[in-house]
Amino acid sequence: MTANTTQARAVSKTEAVADKETKQAYSKLMTAIKAYGKQAAKMDETLHAIAVRCLRHAESYGDVRPVDALVRNLGKSQRVKGLMVWVETFSPVRWNGDGKCGLLSQTAKNFTPFDCATAEETPFWELNAAKEHTAKPLSMEILKGLILRLEKRMDKEEGEGLIPAEELPAIHETIVKLKKAVA
Repeated sequence: MTANTTQARAVSKTEAVADKETKQAYSKLMTAIKAYGKQAAKMDETLHAIAVRCLRHAESYGDVRPVDALVRNLGKSQRVKGLMVWVETFSPVRWNGDGKCGLLSQTAKNFTPFDCATAEETPFWELNAAKEHTAKPLSMEILKGLILRLEKRMDKEEGEGLIPAEELPAIHETIVKLKKAVA
């Protein structure tokens, strides 16, 4: 047996071990993902059931604290705005600009009566996406903030040499024009 043949067998054996380890790691990862999926499905069902109970509680007792607590206790990966829109779609519960939660009076302009039966049939993640407004409407204040952030980003990227030197004057001029337009 030659040295090259022995070396080739050693490489093949090393590759086989690495391939087996890769397959085992993949298998463990896929098992974890499937377990998470099952757990997430159960959590979805639990969240929906709790949300409906919160609406029924608010309807029965005029107490919005449970629904507000639910929204405030959602995990970081949950769609908080989606749940809030769902609550507002099926009830007179509202959050004001300061994040305070309350019930609209029946004479309020945007009053929506409780509809717990439909809410129970419609999990918040299935609510028509067109009804879920997660972006704020554009205003002059928001536009000014966007321009300010754009200017800061441009300054940072200019300092890091990420913007081609020939483009800098046009970019600076554009930002100056934008700032004047919203002033």
